[in-house]
Amino acid sequence: MKYFADKFGTDKFKIKDHWDADLHSIGLTDFSEKNLIYFSSYGKTDNVFYVALENPPQDNNGHPYTPAGDFDQVDLKGLEDLFIRHLRIKT
Repeated sequence: MKYFADKFGTDKFKIKDHWDADLHSIGLTDFSEKNLIYFSSYGKTDNVFYVALENPPQDNNGHPYTPAGDFDQVDLKGLEDLFIRHLRIKT
């Protein structure tokens, strides 16, 4: 998270840490809190991540989001690219 704050500023995204039991993961959203990127380093080597993207719900099935992609073995550059694209960060 510090990497993104230092590179893009804290005015571009919000921290959404829904995973208190998982100290190796964090979620970041856009300011509307509609799109979320979750990433985890649990069981990974340095600067390699599991990434899940979530969009707003598209139906009334009770799910709070719509899955938008899961990625494993993502390096830091790949994580940055997904972060920029999914949260629509202006660079």
